[in-house]
Amino acid sequence: MRDRKNPDIDSVRSTRRIISFSDGVFAVAITLLVVQLPIPVNAPNHELGGDITANMPMLISYGISFGVIALNWLKHLAFNNHVRRYSVGLIWLNFLYLMVIAFLPFPTAVYGTHFSDEVAQILYAGAVCTAGYLASLMWVWTLRTPSLLHKGIDLGEVRHSLYVSLIMPTGFAVSIPGSLIYPPAVPYIWIGFAAATPFLRKL
Repeated sequence: MRDRKNPDIDSVRSTRRIISFSDGVFAVAITLLVVQLPIPVNAPNHELGGDITANMPMLISYGISFGVIALNWLKHLAFNNHVRRYSVGLIWLNFLYLMVIAFLPFPTAVYGTHFSDEVAQILYAGAVCTAGYLASLMWVWTLRTPSLLHKGIDLGEVRHSLYVSLIMPTGFAVSIPGSLIYPPAVPYIWIGFAAATPFLRKL
């Protein structure tokens, strides 16, 4: 039953459930990445090394996606450290964000099996872009509705978090035309922007 003396109790409980559900989606998405890795069970012993080497694109795509999902989880954690409750609109925006996070294992597998194909690179970069910009939109939502934030939160800090959240998806967006020009350079663009995010956050 709703506590009429403290109307925020239900919203606090609901926020905790939303965070728990979100963490579960992240955990499933990051687990599905490794499930898709091929196991060379039928390779003769003397050919095992070559078989693993042949699957190196899948391993690289796994590593990139693990880092991408981990960074998205860290940003989602930071977001929830600022937010004290969710509005209905923010809940649905969070659902859209989680939908893309849960989708990431698919373009990861496509990219791993078509490593140098520009369509696979664009599909993967587009998915990461969409997730990143939806996360940024959640920050914009809280800036427009400060009542969702914990009391005492500096809006300047929220704006800084918004700007930082734009770094990685922008890097992946930049890589899309790069895929059409020189596909082998694209993974280095992704890794560079993903690795730079924690350092740029301190600026």
